[in-house]
Amino acid sequence: MSDQVSFTLRGRGLDCRACSLGLYEVVIKIEGVEQATASIKDGRVTALFDPEKTKRETIEDLLRKRGVQLKMP
Repeated sequence: MSDQVSFTLRGRGLDCRACSLGLYEVVIKIEGVEQATASIKDGRVTALFDPEKTKRETIEDLLRKRGVQLKMP
């Protein structure tokens, strides 16, 4: 088992509770994701995942497909 990785993305498209909940549900269902949050207050999605089971890019792609415009640091 490898170490888990955590990352936070900022994005537009987290502007209501239903949107935030929907994005949380998408992220938490990805194999390898252990924890996730989606905040309308901060416009952030955070995921803690096992890099042997999924990649950051996979999570980012799914968020983009759901209409989130990611803001890269």
